[in-house]
Amino acid sequence: MSATELIPVLLVAVLALWIYGARNRLVRLRQALHMAWGRIDGQLRRRAVALPALVQALRAPLAGEQRALDAVVQAQAQLQVAAEHVGRRPTAAEALPDFVRADAALAAALERLLALLDQHGALREQAELVPLLRELHDADLRIAIARAGFNDAAEAYNSAIAQFPTRLLKPLLGLGPAPRW
Repeated sequence: MSATELIPVLLVAVLALWIYGARNRLVRLRQALHMAWGRIDGQLRRRAVALPALVQALRAPLAGEQRALDAVVQAQAQLQVAAEHVGRRPTAAEALPDFVRADAALAAALERLLALLDQHGALREQAELVPLLRELHDADLRIAIARAGFNDAAEAYNSAIAQFPTRLLKPLLGLGPAPRW
């Protein structure tokens, strides 16, 4: 084989190795995004365990505010459905808007519930409510941290698919930008 015949073969080999390496890098970044969503999902599940116990403990003391308590339960259920949808494909942009709306609805319902607790100051001091409120607060902090990790992973993935020459692979591999929360 002469040198002129070897050059195209080497160029094709180098191109194939580059595509293989770039694809592996993007797969790693996509897996990191899935793992980051898994951390969010774990914290959402933790909060989902704490919320029903808190709502149940408040049913009797806040008997006149059943609508506010039911709103928390309903918003939590909607958030779980939306989170499961995102969990199937965290890189799909179409799933996250429903999750963000459900998260905002739960935040509003929780804000209303905490305002009711502030109006009934003695409730916050009850021995059975203190650990539940602490668990809720801790879960919210951990969700915020996990959210930052998810956004960082999405940013790394989006940067990788936007860089030249990797962006040339987007149509070939069917890649699109990952959503941020």
